[in-house]
Amino acid sequence: MCSSLITRIEGSERGTQFKCVDITTEKLPDTLSQQAVEKEIHVADETGRIFRNSDAIMKIMEAYPRMKWIARIGLMPGVRQILPIGYSVVAAYRHLIFGPNARIFWLKITLGLAMVAGLLLSPNLWLSNRMYPLTPVWNGLPIVPQPLDVGLYLLMLLLLLIVIIHKNPRPFIVAFIVVGASLALLDQSRLQPWFYQYICMMIVVSFHGWRNPEGKRLDSIMQTCRFIIASIYFWSGMQKLNLTFLNDSFPWFIEPIANLLPEDSRLFASAFAIIVPLLEMRIGIGLLTRSFRKSSIVYAILAHCFILVCVGPFGRNWNSVIWPWNIAMIFFVLILFARVNEVPFKSFFPPKKFILYPMAFVLFGIMPLFSFFNLWDSYLSSSLYSENTSVASITLSEEVRNQLPSGIQAYVTEESGNRFIVDIGRWSYGELNVPAYPESRIYRNIASTFCRFAKKPSDVRLMFAERPKPLSEARKVVRLDCSKLHQ
Repeated sequence: MCSSLITRIEGSERGTQFKCVDITTEKLPDTLSQQAVEKEIHVADETGRIFRNSDAIMKIMEAYPRMKWIARIGLMPGVRQILPIGYSVVAAYRHLIFGPNARIFWLKITLGLAMVAGLLLSPNLWLSNRMYPLTPVWNGLPIVPQPLDVGLYLLMLLLLLIVIIHKNPRPFIVAFIVVGASLALLDQSRLQPWFYQYICMMIVVSFHGWRNPEGKRLDSIMQTCRFIIASIYFWSGMQKLNLTFLNDSFPWFIEPIANLLPEDSRLFASAFAIIVPLLEMRIGIGLLTRSFRKSSIVYAILAHCFILVCVGPFGRNWNSVIWPWNIAMIFFVLILFARVNEVPFKSFFPPKKFILYPMAFVLFGIMPLFSFFNLWDSYLSSSLYSENTSVASITLSEEVRNQLPSGIQAYVTEESGNRFIVDIGRWSYGELNVPAYPESRIYRNIASTFCRFAKKPSDVRLMFAERPKPLSEARKVVRLDCSKLHQ
C-alpha cells in the first residue's frame, strides 16, 4: 500500500516537494521509532512537525491543488476524528486491498453485499410461514418450522456480514453455501437467477486460500468467475432472440424512456429491440477477448444503467430484487475484466485443472443450450427478461375461491362464467417479491394446493403455456385439472 502511494508521489508533478524515505533501508529521523513507522505512515513538514495516520494523508493532499478540497473536508471537526478509524481498517486489510489479492477481495465484498441486498428484498421467499406454496426437490423433505425458519434467514445474513468483513472468510462462505443450498432444496422457487449465480460464484471463491496472498488457485478462481459472467451475458442475449421479446416485452420494458422521446422517435426505439440480444451476446464473447474487452466493459455498464432506468424507482418501479443484481454485475465486470491484459478466449479451452472450472463450464457454458429443448431450467439459463419462459395461471370455481384465505384472494380476479383466475406471477411478486419460477413442476405443485378446496376435479384447472415456439409467438397450452396434476 505504501509502495503504491510513494510511486504515485514520485511520479507526480509535485514529487520534487517530497523526500520519500524507505524505512527498510534508510536512516529514520531521531524523533521516529522503527516500530511507529512500520505501524502507520508519517509525514514531517519543513518545520519538523510530524503528521501520522490520516493526518499524514491529508498533508500530502494539501500539496496538490486538485486535492486541497478533499484535505479541507478531511480536516473538518468530526471528519478528522473518524478518518483514523478508516485508515486503520484499510491498513489492517492492506494485503487484501492491494496486491495479488485485491480483485478477489473486492469480488468477495461485492458478492456478500449483493447477496445481502437480495435476501433483504425477498424475506418471505426464505420463510416457511407464507401463503405461496413451497416446492421442495423431493416431497419427503421436511418443512422448516417456525421460528427456525426465521433463525436460518437471520443466520444467512449474519454469515454474509462476517464474510464481508473477515480476513479469512472461507469457513463462513462454506457455512452460508450449506445453509443457502439447503433452503433452495426445500423450495425451488428460491433458485432465482441472482441467487444461483451468487452461490455458484461463492463456491468458486471459497477455494481461495485467504491466508496466502499468492495462492496457486487464484488465477484459476478468477478465470472461472470470468467465464461465469461472460456466459451469463451470452446466453441472456441468446434467450432474447424470440418474437415475444422483440414485439411485446421490450416495448413494454422501454416505455418509461420511450414516453420521453418525440412521437417520431418511438418507432425507432422499438426497432432497437433486435440489437439488444445481439449486443448482450457480443458483450459475453468480447469480454473473453483482448481486442473487444474494453468496449464490452463499456457496453455492459451502459446496459445495466439502461435497465436500472427502465425498471428502477423512476421507471417501471418493478422487480426491485434485481436492482442490486444490476449494480453488482457492473462491479463484477470491472473487478474481473478491467485492466486485465491476459484473458484470451482460447485460454478457456480445454478446461483448467482447477476442479470447479469444468463444472462451471458445463453449468454456465453448455447446460443453458438444453433449456431450449426443455431439458434444463430456464432460470438457470439466464432467461430473465427474455420472455422465453413458460407462464401459467389457475382457474377456480366460485366455491373454491370463497374458501381461500384472504391473503390469496388478493391475487384472484373474476372471469366470466363464475370462474376466477389466480395470476401466479402476480402472486409471487406480491408475496415473495420475486418472479414465479417458470417450470411446469412448480406450477403443478402450486395448483395442487387448491385441490383440497375442490369438490370435483374441474373446480381447479391449471393453464400452462409453454415457451414460445421458434420464430413464432405461439405457445402450446396445456390444461390440467385436479385429476391430472400429479400425473
